[in-house]
Amino acid sequence: AFANGAALQGGGNVVLANGAAINGVIAYTNLYLTGGTISGTSVLEGTLNWSGGTLTGVMTVSNNSVLNIVAGGGVVSLNALTLTNNGTVNWTNTTLYSGQGTQIYNYGLWNEQSDDYVQGARYGGMGTIFDNFGTFLKSGNKGTTTLDANTAFNNSGTVNVASGTLAVNGGGTSSGSAIFSTAPGASLDF
Repeated sequence: AFANGAALQGGGNVVLANGAAINGVIAYTNLYLTGGTISGTSVLEGTLNWSGGTLTGVMTVSNNSVLNIVAGGGVVSLNALTLTNNGTVNWTNTTLYSGQGTQIYNYGLWNEQSDDYVQGARYGGMGTIFDNFGTFLKSGNKGTTTLDANTAFNNSGTVNVASGTLAVNGGGTSSGSAIFSTAPGASLDF
């Protein structure tokens, strides 16, 4: 358990394999979550490479910070999580298992770099709500990225499908100055 004010320093790798409770700022460049759970109320300042395990509680990705969600052989779970992204989330080659009222607020860049899937009610209860105020970019592969029927997608920012198809199956809203953009050969499927 890391209390507010705890510091991780140096240039090496820090691997959280069996879980950690973090209440405060996570300021580190080479942090890896490969299993277990990060819980509590935390602010990411730096880079978190997430290839397995669960995020729960409240996490904010700061400006100029990066959350890399990557395949690593483990299950990647957002369970009863409130995630606010002010920086960059890079999502590549892994299914996001979500639920229990998970809420995602994207004010920065959410960069979907492959053909992936959000299972919005994996853990029962309420599904998942994704509110996009920034940019949701599907930048990789020519297949389909699917937000399932239990994932509501609300857009008042920019959705840019640069490659393949983005399938939004859980409904949602479009408001304000929302923009939906598709490149030649790309598709947006509601």
